[in-house]
Amino acid sequence: VPFAGATSASSCGCSEGAYEQKGECTECGEGMMCPGMGEVLLEPSYFSSVDDPGFVFRCFGGDHTRCPGGPPGSCAKGRLNSTLTCTACGENMRPGADGVCEDCGGTDQLPFIVALILGMLVTIALYRAVDTENPASRNKGILLIAITGSQTI
Repeated sequence: VPFAGATSASSCGCSEGAYEQKGECTECGEGMMCPGMGEVLLEPSYFSSVDDPGFVFRCFGGDHTRCPGGPPGSCAKGRLNSTLTCTACGENMRPGADGVCEDCGGTDQLPFIVALILGMLVTIALYRAVDTENPASRNKGILLIAITGSQTI
């Protein structure tokens, strides 16, 4: 009994549970959902690149939500899909809640700036304490603290 073939290339594709790889239908593996016609989707906590959707990785760790599932190459907001399992954040971003990456705000630099200013003030105060005393009666301990403190900065 003859069967009618596809009338166009867009009608060709694999049946449900398989995807097309190098011109052949391949059974979907763990973490994959294949609704048919060559479409590949990933379950949440799984990742694959756009170039090789059949090579699937499981996203482990505390922030496994960085791999939301969906089409191959999908990562949580701000994550780079060029890294294996969406591990890296974009430039000037840091890991946040629910696997997404958020912008690094100016407040991230505040503790460093405060520590730097306090260090400079302590150094100036020690220098003034050592510099204003009579050299003959200068306490050697304060001088040692000032030299040691200035070297750590």
